[in-house]
Amino acid sequence: MSDRKRKYLINQIDKITKESFSSDQKHITRTILANTSDENLDSVYSLLSQRVKTGFVFDASPEVNHNCVSIINDEDKLFIDSKNNPVEYVEHKLLIGENYDALKNLMVTHIDVETAKGLIDIIYIDPPYHTESAKTDGNDYKDDVASSKFVYRDKFTRDGWLNLLNERLQMSRKLLADDGFIVVSIDDREQAYLKVLCDEIFGESNFISVFPRVTKKSGKQHSGDISKNHDYLLLYAKNKKICEIQGIDGLDKAYKYEDEFLESRGKYKLNQTIDYDSLYYNTSMDFPVEVEGKTFYPGGSYDNHMKRHSGEHNNMDWVWRWSMPKFKFAMENGFIVVKNGKRLYSKTYGKATIGKTKKGEYFIEEITRQKNLSSLEFVENKYSNDNGTKDLNKIIGKNLFEYTKPVSLLKTIIKMHPSKNTRILDFFEGSGTTGQAVMELNEEDKGKREFILVTNNENNIALNVTRERLFRVINGEGTSKQEVEWNYNNSKSYLDNNKVRVFVMKYHELGLNDIEKANNLIEVSVSQFKKLNNDFYLKNTLDIYNELSSLNPLRDDENGAN
Repeated sequence: MSDRKRKYLINQIDKITKESFSSDQKHITRTILANTSDENLDSVYSLLSQRVKTGFVFDASPEVNHNCVSIINDEDKLFIDSKNNPVEYVEHKLLIGENYDALKNLMVTHIDVETAKGLIDIIYIDPPYHTESAKTDGNDYKDDVASSKFVYRDKFTRDGWLNLLNERLQMSRKLLADDGFIVVSIDDREQAYLKVLCDEIFGESNFISVFPRVTKKSGKQHSGDISKNHDYLLLYAKNKKICEIQGIDGLDKAYKYEDEFLESRGKYKLNQTIDYDSLYYNTSMDFPVEVEGKTFYPGGSYDNHMKRHSGEHNNMDWVWRWSMPKFKFAMENGFIVVKNGKRLYSKTYGKATIGKTKKGEYFIEEITRQKNLSSLEFVENKYSNDNGTKDLNKIIGKNLFEYTKPVSLLKTIIKMHPSKNTRILDFFEGSGTTGQAVMELNEEDKGKREFILVTNNENNIALNVTRERLFRVINGEGTSKQEVEWNYNNSKSYLDNNKVRVFVMKYHELGLNDIEKANNLIEVSVSQFKKLNNDFYLKNTLDIYNELSSLNPLRDDENGAN
């Protein structure tokens, strides 16, 4: 078994991209593994395989206990059901435990075993910002975490902080679908370092944008200091060439006109003439059009129209941009306006346009207009933490969680993806904002998005805040029948078409040669993995054995960064 495993691990080294491991590095690594004792094989493999070339120097891997593996365990008693028992619903996932362990499990369940492609469409994370405020909250190396409230454990040195993110972002990239993207929240203290790290992991060519985001209406002003009211969102694609970032819903101020079709088509704007002088001349697109008893020609002149038909025209000259059949349909259905008595303009409606079937028949098509996402989109106050706090206070009460992001922020991020049937992962979840945003969006556009949230349970944050929030949003009341101030909208109080399966990380002692115990764990893990992803299946027993052997938890001791 040891020889088979050694061969398997060497093969895994060969799969590492050339950007991360050069041919020489792979050759040296294979040689080391071939000459490593069975006892140290796991440790050496972990050390070598995670040493990735970046602009920084990282520890090879976190401290791990190689005699223990972490596997998700479905907790039936924590399952969030909907009291209305809906016929159709979306089942989401909440994983409670260290996100390093959870990501290891997701690496098994959410990477396609045939293609090795990731199955997560969107990743959003709000990692610890590595701030000094942690010390004042009793979250220092020398002090215990204050039990009165949850605070991020952002007490790392910069090297340790970058190492923590490096390991998790490496796994994130593998989990992302080829057309997926990741968004990371960060402040100006660490933005530059994180940007370089993400450039190394996702590739500079896959960087899309950095968005400033307003965090609060006004910051604390001290003498000589600048009030800090913003942080950042970094956006990267797995593969920018095939990643589509969708615009946001909305109409610009030019949509100011109304007509008898206002209710069905919305307001309209007049910004396009129906004739152009920059298109290649085509006689079939140069014809007279009669509107309101007056005849119009492309370019406005009958004489020039006749000259063009006699051959006196430029290669690019005046023509209509619509064919005669489309003109006829547009005029019969109110899509044309005569402006200033001289030019024909088309009405660009907010909620309708002229569509065309495969048979060439025109029809009025209902649409939702969008505008391109601006790099300054998130400086609007609706995206501030003030609003995030208001959201949370209405659901679970005041002063239970700091620095929460607003639902509006996550909804806009998720809507960047053109599909309504996506998987969204947040592995630094705390207050449950991402989960609520997904459920609200599904309600708004009848989508089937699924969220996967990961949070630890420091000071019972997972149970008292994350799970409790999800429960209340789904059922309109607390787990102990508490009243909830929050309502989804005036016509629907809560989002009952959702359920949440809850997993807790469970640890198992497992040595390198514990074959019998590993076989038993294979059966246990497969049943759990299928609950995490219904499409999961076991391809090779040896693969799952080695995957289990790699699911090592972070060591939680006084010297660790956990």
